[in-house]
Amino acid sequence: MLRVKGRRSTPALDPKARVALLVSEDHALARDLSRALHAGGFRVESTRTAGNALNRLRKARADLLVLDARFLREGDYSEIARAVPLRRVAREQERIHVGKLTLDPASRVAHVSRRQVQLTSTECSLLLELIRHRRSTVTRDELLDSLGDHGRVFDRTIDRHICNLRRKLEPTPKASSIIVTVHGIGYRLNLRT
Repeated sequence: MLRVKGRRSTPALDPKARVALLVSEDHALARDLSRALHAGGFRVESTRTAGNALNRLRKARADLLVLDARFLREGDYSEIARAVPLRRVAREQERIHVGKLTLDPASRVAHVSRRQVQLTSTECSLLLELIRHRRSTVTRDELLDSLGDHGRVFDRTIDRHICNLRRKLEPTPKASSIIVTVHGIGYRLNLRT
């Protein structure tokens, strides 16, 4: 920030900067949020009412909408939700490709040799952990820690989840399974990258 004659001057923002629409009747809150958003590189447009925000959203897009919910009426939520356009985001980069396996963690869908398999959240988390450490053996404790919820999955339960995961990924068991057991230690992913 630059000081000019006792006033703060903000550097000019790029006209292509992201736009944040701030809706609040609380002047102090709006001022503080506006400063923080400016610091984050946003061009901030403020309004005090949901009606003004709706008019603004119908005319031009906003990259971020910040609402002070304390001042919204019941019907404002649905009106604003209808006015905010949904943007489809390409998710190809979120898919993980390892050998003949492709995993989309967001939808918990795996593709193996052109077959699609729906995974449970636990199976998907276990497979992600094995993929992250695909060049090494992952112990049961490490797999358990990666799940983060010890109240739901126990040490020997991991074996059952791995068994289910194997069955889904390879319905016909082979000697060269996608997930290999390393006896006394844990599991390893067996895919060529």
